[in-house]
Amino acid sequence: MRKWIVFAVVAISAVIISASASAEGEKYTAKQIMSKSNGGPKSLVKTIGAAVKDKKVDWPKVQAAADELAKLGEAFPTTEPKKGDKDSFVKLATKWAEGTAAVAKAAKAEDAKGVETAISALGKQCGTCHMAHR
Repeated sequence: MRKWIVFAVVAISAVIISASASAEGEKYTAKQIMSKSNGGPKSLVKTIGAAVKDKKVDWPKVQAAADELAKLGEAFPTTEPKKGDKDSFVKLATKWAEGTAAVAKAAKAEDAKGVETAISALGKQCGTCHMAHR
């Protein structure tokens, strides 16, 4: 019986904490941002890149994913690097955030080539940051 009471208290606390975090806006770690944006075939970058190559682009889908990517980009410079100098990380993360905003801007303009160019530019930034901070 005591275990059930403890379990119920923990479960209720988790729900309350989760609800308050959602109300304040989600906080992500650098790893979570990178996983969601670049982590595998269902990541935002892969989804957007594949979608703009279709003959008939689903722009509302691309724009929603690009907006989500840009929001993650905005949050990225506020996270902590796994290693390395914080100032260096903020500089590189801010540049990456500007790149995510460029993806969203091109998607809003329904510019498939612009989206591809912006995604390509994002990809070229990975190595420098990863070597110093991952």
